[in-house]
Amino acid sequence: GKREKRDAGGDRVGWAACESIITTRSMADDLENAIVCMSDEGVDPELRAKAVEYCNSFMSTPDGWKVCASRLLGCTNVPVVIYYLSAMENMVLYRYETCGEGDRAELRNVYLQWISRAPKTRPVMALRNIFCRSLIVLFRAEYPERWPTFFQDVFGLIKGAAEDVPEGERAAAQEMATDIFLRLLLAIDELVVTLTVTGTAHERAHNQLIKDRMKDDGYIGGIVNFWVNELANCQTNSLEVMSLSLEGLSKYVTWIDVNLVANDRVVAILHQLVTHPSLRSLAVQCLTQLVAKGMQPSEKLTLMEYIRVERVAEQAMWVGDEDFEEEMGRFVNRVGTELVQAIRAENVPGQLDEAAQDRAWRFLLRVVQQALSFTAHEYDDVSETCMPLVVEYFQTLKGLRRAGAPASEGEADVVLRLLPILENKMRYDPDFDFAAPRASDEEYVFKEYRTQLQRLFAACCMLRPEDVVQFLRKRASAVLGNLGTHDFTVVEGTLTLVYSLYGRFPPPPAPSGGPAVCAKAHYHPLYAEFVEMVLSSGVSAYQHHTVQLAYLDLVTRFCEHVPRTPEATRELVGSMLDNRGMSSAHPTVRGRAAYQFLKVCTKLKQAVAQFCLEDILKALLPALRPTPPGAPPPLHDKWEKRQLYEAMAILACARGDAVAVEVSQALVGPLAEDLARALPPGSEDTPIEDADVVRYLEEIVSLASHYMKGLSEVPAGVMGLFQGVLDSTVRLLPRVPTDSMRNFVLQLLHRAVETIREQIFPSLPQYLSYLLRSDNPDHVQRNLAFLNQLTVRFRGHLAPVAEQLFPTLTEATLRRSQLAVTPGSEEEREIVSAGVAYLGFVASLLQNNLQDVVLKSPLLPNLCSFLVGAAGGPDPRSAKMGANVLLRLLPAYQSSPDSVVAFVHEVVPALLRGLFHRRLDTDDPVWSMYIAENIKLQRALYSHLTDRYPQLLQEALGNLPANAFEAYMGILGQEKEADARKQMKGFLRALHQSSS
Repeated sequence: GKREKRDAGGDRVGWAACESIITTRSMADDLENAIVCMSDEGVDPELRAKAVEYCNSFMSTPDGWKVCASRLLGCTNVPVVIYYLSAMENMVLYRYETCGEGDRAELRNVYLQWISRAPKTRPVMALRNIFCRSLIVLFRAEYPERWPTFFQDVFGLIKGAAEDVPEGERAAAQEMATDIFLRLLLAIDELVVTLTVTGTAHERAHNQLIKDRMKDDGYIGGIVNFWVNELANCQTNSLEVMSLSLEGLSKYVTWIDVNLVANDRVVAILHQLVTHPSLRSLAVQCLTQLVAKGMQPSEKLTLMEYIRVERVAEQAMWVGDEDFEEEMGRFVNRVGTELVQAIRAENVPGQLDEAAQDRAWRFLLRVVQQALSFTAHEYDDVSETCMPLVVEYFQTLKGLRRAGAPASEGEADVVLRLLPILENKMRYDPDFDFAAPRASDEEYVFKEYRTQLQRLFAACCMLRPEDVVQFLRKRASAVLGNLGTHDFTVVEGTLTLVYSLYGRFPPPPAPSGGPAVCAKAHYHPLYAEFVEMVLSSGVSAYQHHTVQLAYLDLVTRFCEHVPRTPEATRELVGSMLDNRGMSSAHPTVRGRAAYQFLKVCTKLKQAVAQFCLEDILKALLPALRPTPPGAPPPLHDKWEKRQLYEAMAILACARGDAVAVEVSQALVGPLAEDLARALPPGSEDTPIEDADVVRYLEEIVSLASHYMKGLSEVPAGVMGLFQGVLDSTVRLLPRVPTDSMRNFVLQLLHRAVETIREQIFPSLPQYLSYLLRSDNPDHVQRNLAFLNQLTVRFRGHLAPVAEQLFPTLTEATLRRSQLAVTPGSEEEREIVSAGVAYLGFVASLLQNNLQDVVLKSPLLPNLCSFLVGAAGGPDPRSAKMGANVLLRLLPAYQSSPDSVVAFVHEVVPALLRGLFHRRLDTDDPVWSMYIAENIKLQRALYSHLTDRYPQLLQEALGNLPANAFEAYMGILGQEKEADARKQMKGFLRALHQSSS
């Protein structure tokens, strides 16, 4: 009832409304009841919400924390104590500077009294953690200026914790006090040490000051001694105290003086604790952090030798504790990577001399041998801990080998130990469930890991090719010769290893004074041996999809080393066509077979066309037809069909024009008929509504496009067929105006230009007119990109086409530029992007002997106005392209003095706006890409004007507003002096002087 009356006065319960009664015991009890209610999830939600509102409002009052501080010491209810501590912490975080010195002293005293009482009250662990965090928030605000005696005060309470406690309870009381102190040290690491790296600039500076004062005042030495003394009493201390001591030591060791921990006593204790069943992981963490300390290479080597890494690893027996083994793996990995960095360090203080380098290499070899034991572990979490070290080691060896150094000591032994580990780790888990809901994600992660292993295997091939070949020859022979005795994981893993072999050997040595030897030819006998082993083993018939996929990838990669005989070629192609490949029941195998079949046809087109074309047509022709609307799903999806159409075109061309005509009529003829049927008289502008029919027509055009992609040249006998397909396709666009259809039509035109070449130019303007009907900016950009490719490829030969299309494109661009759109909207961005694409097209014409198309156009004055607006506009891409095109167009005005005057007076201010626009900021990643080129273009243009029309340039600059240069300089002076900005300021000063 009291709460309801107070709430009626406003949404928040302020201190002024209740300070007259809050000091009474009943009101304080009321607050505690609200806290308990707020903490009880079983309370009615509405009542709990009111309690939350009340408690939050009370915490925000100016003096609410005082009530909490006064009640803290006598309270035993855990939720209430947590609230009180939170209120006090909240005040320190947000309102502490408004407190007087008396309030601050009282607050410090409350915290210290809580510590002195804790050994008797025995607070629970969660409460101890929250208290320590709250106190360190105060410590961070007070130390060192206002509370320089913090550590002395706390140390004194810890030492005297058991003075007023009965004798039988003194040990427990002292342990509780020690526990709290250790947690305080961990809170200092979390809230002070960590924030010297991740906090704001002010926080980092203040926290660094705290760390420095802790060192300068000698507290760090006392803290380390405290930890070490607790760790030395392993037999009497609790596991909790030991764990907190080790955790604190591991966190502080990275920034304190190394001599405090790298001494006989500390190292001996850590070596002893490495064998402790419950503390060994934390002990190894301490050693790992000690090894990771930043220091000079020579000092680091001495430190790691002093720690006696081998002894640590020997004491860590394999006891089936994966967490400990994982921690030990991280330790070995850190030691090894630090050694590699010390060995690589050059031109730095304390770099290793020749004798130290020799010691470090021998040391590194021993560490790598230990790392291989972890890498071979059956659990991936353990084996992956040392993978970075193994990778670094092999990268270092490869670098030395490239520099001409001989093989290092122990290199062969490491490679021979690593190869069986890689073979085992590259295999699938025998229990892997490919039908599980997240199987694809898990398989992706496995393959990413396997890619890393393949890089290691490639390094082995580079360093010890003979050992790798001998190992792999033996393993492949054993597995492929006895397929029935091995499960899919072994077979697939072996095929993957053979696959990884290709192209991984070092370049063959060149004969003295002779030309370089082709690596593919040099290693041909070896590759031929392995591919023959695979083809003759019958592994292609192994009934598991992973094996079939690995087989398809392998034979495709090695296909150029397959004997060019009818038998070998038919076996290779047959394995891709029948139920081992494209006729497989597994969709992934079918898709991979179609993809790899296209690659094989590209590499072996002569042999495959000569020996297998008829068989391929017989097997594939029925399955290659487009899927009519309403038909059941085909065996091959649209992606597979596209690849197969392209492959068939490649093979047809390889057999000559007669066969190419026959195959084209068989595959493309039905497509042309279906396209013609989709265009009955009078229907060209009537959109097709049936989605299945639309998809069917899109598939037809895509198949025709991919078939044309595979042709090297359209045979004369089917030229009319393909021109009919082109005619029908572009006329179909109004009926099927989808983005997919537009893309397929554009692809088809692009491939027609590549295969039909100049013969298509007379019809090209008509074809493109259908595409240019759309004013969609994305469509415009695609069309212009296509035209740019044509101008670069055919240059002056494209002049008739460009002359017909240039007016249409220019008028459309000018029309879009005049549309009223919202600044910064997506529509504006699309229009700007389309304008940039148009400017790129104009620049392409000017650069590729097609400048007359632009210069003789009646739309040239309109174009120049658009260019001036672009060059002075806010978009960096438009500014760059506009300046570029203007620079190239300027000579066109030399024949007309009046035009030059108007042009220069209009262009100069626009270019200044573009060059010194407010958005032209070197910190802006969009603009920074264009600054240097903009400056170069603008300087070239002004240089041209200065040489040809100096008086006009003077007049144009003189017509600028009186304060223009000062304004521009002010803009440039707002940011840091980057190189590009210095160039701009220098250029601007030169302009100013020339116009003064």
